[in-house]
Amino acid sequence: MKKYIIIALAVITAAACTKVESTIESGREISFSVANYVHTKAEGVLYEGGNFGTYAWYNGTEEAWVNEEVGLRNSAWTTLNNTYYWPKTGFYTFVSYSPFSGSNNTANSVPAVTLNGGVLNLDYGTYTVGADDLLYADAVSCSDNLDEVTDGVDSGYNGVPTLFRHALAKVRFEICAGFLEAGTAPDVTSWEISVVKAGPTGVFTQGSLSMDWSGSEWTKPEGNVWTSPALPADSEFAEASGLALTTGFQPLGDMGFVLPQVLADQTISLDLHIKTSLPNGKTIEEDLTVAPKLTDFSADLQSWQMNQSIVYRIIINPIDSGKTPILFDPAIGDWDEVSADLTVSI
Repeated sequence: MKKYIIIALAVITAAACTKVESTIESGREISFSVANYVHTKAEGVLYEGGNFGTYAWYNGTEEAWVNEEVGLRNSAWTTLNNTYYWPKTGFYTFVSYSPFSGSNNTANSVPAVTLNGGVLNLDYGTYTVGADDLLYADAVSCSDNLDEVTDGVDSGYNGVPTLFRHALAKVRFEICAGFLEAGTAPDVTSWEISVVKAGPTGVFTQGSLSMDWSGSEWTKPEGNVWTSPALPADSEFAEASGLALTTGFQPLGDMGFVLPQVLADQTISLDLHIKTSLPNGKTIEEDLTVAPKLTDFSADLQSWQMNQSIVYRIIINPIDSGKTPILFDPAIGDWDEVSADLTVSI
Protein backbone atom coordinates (compact mmCIF):
# COMPACT_ATOMS: atom_id res chain seq x y z
CA MET A 1 0.00 0.00 0.00
CA LYS A 2 1.15 3.53 -0.78
CA LYS A 3 2.04 5.68 2.22
CA TYR A 4 0.06 8.90 1.90
CA ILE A 5 1.54 11.89 3.71
CA ILE A 6 -0.11 15.28 3.91
CA ILE A 7 0.15 18.35 6.10
CA ALA A 8 -3.19 19.96 6.88
CA LEU A 9 -2.68 23.71 6.38
CA ALA A 10 -5.23 26.52 6.21
CA VAL A 11 -4.23 30.13 5.41
CA ILE A 12 -6.58 33.09 5.93
CA THR A 13 -5.62 36.35 4.15
CA ALA A 14 -7.14 39.83 4.29
CA ALA A 15 -6.76 42.91 2.02
CA ALA A 16 -3.32 44.43 1.35
CA CYS A 17 -1.65 46.36 4.18
CA THR A 18 -3.37 44.26 6.79
CA LYS A 19 -1.74 41.51 8.77
CA VAL A 20 -1.80 37.97 7.47
CA GLU A 21 -2.77 35.20 9.87
CA SER A 22 -1.61 31.68 9.21
CA THR A 23 -3.28 28.83 11.06
CA ILE A 24 -1.95 25.28 11.05
CA GLU A 25 -4.84 23.00 11.90
CA SER A 26 -4.46 19.87 13.95
CA GLY A 27 -4.72 16.66 11.95
CA ARG A 28 -7.96 14.90 11.24
CA GLU A 29 -9.06 12.35 13.83
CA ILE A 30 -8.00 8.83 12.93
CA SER A 31 -10.79 6.41 12.05
CA PHE A 32 -10.91 2.94 10.52
CA SER A 33 -12.46 1.33 7.45
CA VAL A 34 -13.16 -2.23 8.53
CA ALA A 35 -13.99 -5.36 6.53
CA ASN A 36 -13.54 -9.11 6.66
CA TYR A 37 -10.98 -10.39 4.19
CA VAL A 38 -12.35 -12.54 1.35
CA HIS A 39 -9.98 -13.04 -1.60
CA THR A 40 -8.56 -9.66 -2.44
CA LYS A 41 -8.49 -6.36 -0.62
CA ALA A 42 -11.12 -5.08 -3.04
CA GLU A 43 -13.49 -7.89 -2.07
CA GLY A 44 -13.80 -7.34 1.66
CA VAL A 45 -17.22 -7.96 3.18
CA LEU A 46 -18.85 -6.03 5.95
CA TYR A 47 -17.23 -6.51 9.35
CA GLU A 48 -19.94 -7.33 11.88
CA GLY A 49 -17.75 -8.11 14.87
CA GLY A 50 -17.52 -6.11 18.03
CA ASN A 51 -14.75 -3.91 19.38
CA PHE A 52 -11.24 -4.76 18.28
CA GLY A 53 -7.72 -3.89 19.40
CA THR A 54 -5.04 -1.92 17.54
CA TYR A 55 -1.32 -1.32 17.98
CA ALA A 56 0.51 1.42 16.07
CA TRP A 57 4.10 2.52 15.47
CA TYR A 58 5.05 5.99 14.29
CA ASN A 59 7.07 5.81 11.08
CA GLY A 60 6.97 2.05 11.50
CA THR A 61 9.47 1.96 14.38
CA GLU A 62 8.41 4.13 17.33
CA GLU A 63 5.75 2.65 19.60
CA ALA A 64 2.71 4.96 19.60
CA TRP A 65 -0.43 2.94 20.43
CA VAL A 66 -0.59 -0.04 22.76
CA ASN A 67 -3.71 -2.20 22.57
CA GLU A 68 -6.12 0.66 21.92
CA GLU A 69 -9.76 -0.43 21.91
CA VAL A 70 -11.57 0.53 18.70
CA GLY A 71 -15.36 0.57 18.41
CA LEU A 72 -18.27 2.29 16.70
CA ARG A 73 -18.85 5.87 17.79
CA ASN A 74 -21.19 8.14 15.82
CA SER A 75 -21.27 5.48 13.06
CA ALA A 76 -17.48 5.57 12.68
CA TRP A 77 -14.87 3.08 13.84
CA THR A 78 -12.50 4.96 16.11
CA THR A 79 -10.56 4.63 19.36
CA LEU A 80 -12.86 4.68 22.38
CA ASN A 81 -10.60 5.67 25.26
CA ASN A 82 -8.11 8.09 23.71
CA THR A 83 -8.57 10.37 20.71
CA TYR A 84 -5.77 10.37 18.14
CA TYR A 85 -5.11 12.66 15.18
CA TRP A 86 -3.01 12.22 12.12
CA PRO A 87 0.54 13.60 12.47
CA LYS A 88 1.73 16.49 10.28
CA THR A 89 4.53 14.38 8.85
CA GLY A 90 5.34 10.73 8.82
CA PHE A 91 2.94 7.81 9.05
CA TYR A 92 1.61 5.13 11.36
CA THR A 93 1.93 1.38 10.92
CA PHE A 94 -1.18 -0.31 12.32
CA VAL A 95 -1.79 -3.92 13.39
CA SER A 96 -5.33 -4.83 14.49
CA TYR A 97 -6.96 -7.95 15.87
CA SER A 98 -10.46 -9.00 16.97
CA PRO A 99 -12.12 -9.43 19.41
CA PHE A 100 -10.59 -6.90 21.79
CA SER A 101 -8.95 -8.51 24.80
CA GLY A 102 -6.91 -7.43 27.80
CA SER A 103 -6.83 -3.83 28.97
CA ASN A 104 -6.69 -0.61 27.00
CA ASN A 105 -3.17 0.85 26.74
CA THR A 106 -1.68 -2.34 28.18
CA ALA A 107 0.21 -4.93 26.15
CA ASN A 108 -1.77 -7.88 27.50
CA SER A 109 -3.88 -8.81 24.49
CA VAL A 110 -4.45 -12.17 22.83
CA PRO A 111 -2.71 -12.25 20.43
CA ALA A 112 0.42 -10.52 21.67
CA VAL A 113 1.45 -7.91 19.09
CA THR A 114 5.11 -6.93 19.11
CA LEU A 115 7.82 -5.29 17.00
CA ASN A 116 11.17 -7.00 17.53
CA GLY A 117 14.22 -6.20 15.45
CA GLY A 118 12.05 -4.42 12.92
CA VAL A 119 9.79 -7.48 12.48
CA LEU A 120 6.12 -7.41 13.47
CA ASN A 121 4.84 -10.52 15.19
CA LEU A 122 1.43 -11.91 16.17
CA ASP A 123 1.52 -14.63 18.81
CA TYR A 124 -1.58 -16.37 20.20
CA GLY A 125 0.47 -18.41 22.66
CA THR A 126 -1.25 -21.62 23.78
CA TYR A 127 -4.90 -21.06 22.99
CA THR A 128 -8.00 -23.17 23.64
CA VAL A 129 -10.67 -22.63 21.02
CA GLY A 130 -13.99 -21.29 22.30
CA ALA A 131 -16.87 -19.28 20.88
CA ASP A 132 -14.75 -16.35 19.63
CA ASP A 133 -13.93 -15.84 15.96
CA LEU A 134 -10.24 -14.92 16.06
CA LEU A 135 -9.44 -12.28 13.44
CA TYR A 136 -6.21 -10.55 12.53
CA ALA A 137 -5.70 -7.74 10.03
CA ASP A 138 -2.92 -7.10 7.56
CA ALA A 139 -0.35 -4.64 8.84
CA VAL A 140 -0.86 -1.32 7.06
CA SER A 141 1.20 1.87 6.89
CA CYS A 142 -0.67 5.06 6.06
CA SER A 143 -1.17 8.70 6.87
CA ASP A 144 -3.91 11.29 6.49
CA ASN A 145 -5.97 11.85 3.34
CA LEU A 146 -6.48 8.16 2.63
CA ASP A 147 -8.98 9.02 -0.09
CA GLU A 148 -6.33 10.97 -2.03
CA VAL A 149 -6.22 10.16 -5.73
CA THR A 150 -2.70 9.10 -6.71
CA ASP A 151 -1.67 8.14 -10.24
CA GLY A 152 -5.33 8.34 -11.20
CA VAL A 153 -6.33 5.74 -8.58
CA ASP A 154 -8.51 6.45 -5.55
CA SER A 155 -7.50 4.37 -2.54
CA GLY A 156 -11.20 3.81 -1.80
CA TYR A 157 -10.72 4.17 1.96
CA ASN A 158 -11.89 6.91 4.28
CA GLY A 159 -10.19 5.40 7.32
CA VAL A 160 -7.32 3.07 8.16
CA PRO A 161 -7.82 0.02 5.90
CA THR A 162 -8.47 -2.81 8.35
CA LEU A 163 -9.03 -6.06 6.49
CA PHE A 164 -9.49 -9.02 8.77
CA ARG A 165 -8.65 -12.68 8.13
CA HIS A 166 -9.76 -15.69 10.17
CA ALA A 167 -7.14 -17.38 12.33
CA LEU A 168 -9.42 -20.38 12.91
CA ALA A 169 -11.52 -22.64 10.70
CA LYS A 170 -15.25 -23.42 10.80
CA VAL A 171 -16.80 -26.89 10.43
CA ARG A 172 -20.39 -28.09 10.18
CA PHE A 173 -22.11 -31.30 9.12
CA GLU A 174 -25.22 -32.06 7.07
CA ILE A 175 -26.89 -35.44 6.64
CA CYS A 176 -29.56 -37.18 4.56
CA ALA A 177 -30.72 -40.63 3.51
CA GLY A 178 -29.80 -41.70 0.01
CA PHE A 179 -33.18 -43.45 -0.27
CA LEU A 180 -35.82 -44.75 2.12
CA GLU A 181 -37.66 -47.25 -0.08
CA ALA A 182 -36.71 -50.04 -2.44
CA GLY A 183 -38.65 -52.42 -4.69
CA THR A 184 -41.79 -52.28 -6.77
CA ALA A 185 -45.25 -52.40 -5.22
CA PRO A 186 -46.46 -54.53 -3.62
CA ASP A 187 -42.96 -55.93 -3.02
CA VAL A 188 -41.63 -52.86 -1.24
CA THR A 189 -39.21 -52.49 1.66
CA SER A 190 -39.06 -49.14 3.45
CA TRP A 191 -36.87 -47.70 6.19
CA GLU A 192 -37.08 -45.09 8.91
CA ILE A 193 -33.64 -43.88 10.01
CA SER A 194 -32.98 -41.59 12.93
CA VAL A 195 -29.81 -40.24 14.50
CA VAL A 196 -29.72 -41.11 18.20
CA LYS A 197 -26.39 -39.42 18.89
CA ALA A 198 -23.70 -37.80 16.77
CA GLY A 199 -20.48 -35.91 17.25
CA PRO A 200 -16.86 -35.61 16.18
CA THR A 201 -14.13 -37.60 17.88
CA GLY A 202 -10.41 -37.05 18.21
CA VAL A 203 -10.52 -33.33 17.38
CA PHE A 204 -7.74 -31.09 18.73
CA THR A 205 -9.03 -28.05 20.60
CA GLN A 206 -5.84 -26.39 21.80
CA GLY A 207 -2.76 -25.21 19.93
CA SER A 208 -0.38 -22.35 19.27
CA LEU A 209 0.16 -19.88 16.46
CA SER A 210 2.89 -17.30 15.85
CA MET A 211 3.26 -15.29 12.62
CA ASP A 212 5.71 -12.66 11.37
CA TRP A 213 4.87 -9.88 8.93
CA SER A 214 6.89 -10.38 5.75
CA GLY A 215 6.25 -6.87 4.46
CA SER A 216 3.28 -7.91 2.36
CA GLU A 217 1.57 -10.68 4.34
CA TRP A 218 1.61 -12.67 7.56
CA THR A 219 3.80 -15.75 7.22
CA LYS A 220 1.50 -18.63 8.14
CA PRO A 221 2.74 -21.96 9.48
CA GLU A 222 3.26 -24.86 7.10
CA GLY A 223 -0.02 -26.16 5.77
CA ASN A 224 -1.93 -23.21 7.26
CA VAL A 225 -2.51 -25.21 10.44
CA TRP A 226 -1.73 -24.40 14.06
CA THR A 227 1.08 -26.18 15.85
CA SER A 228 1.55 -28.10 19.11
CA PRO A 229 -2.02 -29.32 19.56
CA ALA A 230 -3.04 -30.72 22.93
CA LEU A 231 -4.67 -34.11 23.44
CA PRO A 232 -7.74 -34.63 21.24
CA ALA A 233 -11.28 -34.45 22.62
CA ASP A 234 -14.70 -35.81 21.68
CA SER A 235 -17.94 -33.87 21.59
CA GLU A 236 -21.61 -34.43 20.87
CA PHE A 237 -24.21 -32.57 18.83
CA ALA A 238 -27.15 -32.25 21.21
CA GLU A 239 -29.38 -30.99 18.41
CA ALA A 240 -28.87 -34.24 16.45
CA SER A 241 -30.65 -36.44 19.00
CA GLY A 242 -33.74 -38.01 17.46
CA LEU A 243 -33.17 -36.44 14.05
CA ALA A 244 -35.30 -38.30 11.48
CA LEU A 245 -33.53 -38.52 8.15
CA THR A 246 -35.14 -37.46 4.90
CA THR A 247 -33.77 -37.60 1.38
CA GLY A 248 -32.92 -33.91 1.62
CA PHE A 249 -29.90 -32.64 3.53
CA GLN A 250 -30.53 -31.41 7.07
CA PRO A 251 -28.15 -29.79 9.56
CA LEU A 252 -26.55 -32.48 11.72
CA GLY A 253 -24.36 -30.27 13.88
CA ASP A 254 -22.21 -27.16 13.84
CA MET A 255 -18.78 -27.37 15.46
CA GLY A 256 -18.41 -23.61 15.13
CA PHE A 257 -14.83 -22.37 15.25
CA VAL A 258 -12.22 -25.12 15.28
CA LEU A 259 -8.47 -25.30 15.58
CA PRO A 260 -6.83 -25.56 12.15
CA GLN A 261 -5.22 -29.01 12.20
CA VAL A 262 -3.98 -31.94 10.16
CA LEU A 263 -6.59 -34.70 9.94
CA ALA A 264 -5.59 -38.25 10.83
CA ASP A 265 -7.82 -40.22 13.21
CA GLN A 266 -10.62 -37.66 13.61
CA THR A 267 -14.05 -39.16 12.90
CA ILE A 268 -17.72 -38.31 12.88
CA SER A 269 -19.44 -40.87 15.10
CA LEU A 270 -23.10 -41.66 14.40
CA ASP A 271 -25.41 -43.78 16.56
CA LEU A 272 -28.30 -44.73 14.29
CA HIS A 273 -31.67 -46.39 14.83
CA ILE A 274 -33.17 -48.13 11.81
CA LYS A 275 -36.72 -49.42 11.51
CA THR A 276 -37.27 -51.68 8.51
CA SER A 277 -40.77 -52.36 7.20
CA LEU A 278 -40.75 -55.67 5.35
CA PRO A 279 -42.94 -56.45 2.31
CA ASN A 280 -44.95 -58.93 4.41
CA GLY A 281 -46.04 -56.20 6.81
CA LYS A 282 -43.68 -57.09 9.63
CA THR A 283 -40.99 -54.77 10.99
CA ILE A 284 -37.55 -55.14 12.50
CA GLU A 285 -35.55 -52.55 14.41
CA GLU A 286 -31.78 -52.20 14.71
CA ASP A 287 -29.24 -49.97 16.42
CA LEU A 288 -25.76 -49.50 15.06
CA THR A 289 -22.81 -47.12 15.22
CA VAL A 290 -20.74 -45.94 12.29
CA ALA A 291 -17.68 -43.70 12.60
CA PRO A 292 -16.12 -42.79 9.25
CA LYS A 293 -12.79 -41.00 9.32
CA LEU A 294 -12.91 -37.41 8.12
CA THR A 295 -9.97 -38.15 5.80
CA ASP A 296 -12.25 -40.56 3.91
CA PHE A 297 -14.60 -37.81 2.73
CA SER A 298 -12.24 -36.26 0.19
CA ALA A 299 -8.64 -36.78 -0.86
CA ASP A 300 -8.39 -33.00 -1.20
CA LEU A 301 -9.52 -32.35 2.38
CA GLN A 302 -6.85 -33.75 4.67
CA SER A 303 -6.64 -30.76 7.02
CA TRP A 304 -8.68 -27.89 8.40
CA GLN A 305 -6.84 -24.76 7.37
CA MET A 306 -6.95 -21.19 8.64
CA ASN A 307 -9.74 -19.08 7.12
CA GLN A 308 -11.60 -22.16 5.77
CA SER A 309 -15.32 -22.81 6.27
CA ILE A 310 -15.91 -26.53 5.72
CA VAL A 311 -19.18 -28.41 5.23
CA TYR A 312 -19.27 -32.21 5.44
CA ARG A 313 -22.25 -33.93 3.79
CA ILE A 314 -23.12 -37.44 4.92
CA ILE A 315 -25.43 -39.73 2.90
CA ILE A 316 -26.82 -42.78 4.69
CA ASN A 317 -28.01 -45.68 2.54
CA PRO A 318 -30.10 -48.30 4.40
CA ILE A 319 -28.75 -50.98 2.07
CA ASP A 320 -25.95 -51.16 -0.44
CA SER A 321 -27.81 -50.39 -3.65
CA GLY A 322 -25.19 -52.33 -5.59
CA LYS A 323 -25.95 -55.59 -3.83
CA THR A 324 -28.67 -58.13 -4.58
CA PRO A 325 -31.42 -59.00 -2.08
CA ILE A 326 -31.09 -61.93 0.27
CA LEU A 327 -30.48 -65.12 -1.70
CA PHE A 328 -30.38 -68.74 -0.60
CA ASP A 329 -27.86 -71.44 -1.42
CA PRO A 330 -29.68 -74.71 -0.77
CA ALA A 331 -27.91 -78.04 -0.38
CA ILE A 332 -28.74 -81.39 1.16
CA GLY A 333 -26.37 -82.76 3.69
CA ASP A 334 -25.31 -86.41 3.53
CA TRP A 335 -27.23 -88.86 5.65
CA ASP A 336 -25.66 -89.59 8.97
CA GLU A 337 -25.54 -93.37 9.03
CA VAL A 338 -26.17 -94.87 12.44
CA SER A 339 -26.04 -98.56 13.22
CA ALA A 340 -27.24 -100.34 16.27
CA ASP A 341 -26.55 -103.91 17.32
CA LEU A 342 -28.68 -105.95 19.67
CA THR A 343 -27.98 -109.36 20.94
CA VAL A 344 -31.02 -111.25 22.18
CA SER A 345 -30.57 -114.36 24.28
CA ILE A 346 -33.42 -116.84 24.51
